[in-house]
Amino acid sequence: MIEINDGLIPFIIDGVKSRQESYGLLIVSKRTPILNLNEDSTVLWTAIDGVKKIHEIVTCMNDGIDSAEDAEQNRKVIMEFYKSCYELGLIDFK
Repeated sequence: MIEINDGLIPFIIDGVKSRQESYGLLIVSKRTPILNLNEDSTVLWTAIDGVKKIHEIVTCMNDGIDSAEDAEQNRKVIMEFYKSCYELGLIDFK
């Protein structure tokens, strides 16, 4: 099990596909049932490009947040999202 930290670069595992629908983003893989991501999760999923570190994604998502407490809470939610995606076998890190 990998320890997820801000310096890791998430990338989508081969064979995991996504498709935008009117009701949300669908994620399909051989490892999981079809997942329907809400709007917030879709933003985080589409931020995965195999180049940006989690820290860079968090910084971008926290742009405009004035409270350090809110920014830290946002960072925790983002880290938890990527941890869940990793545990489901949808993403990995480099």
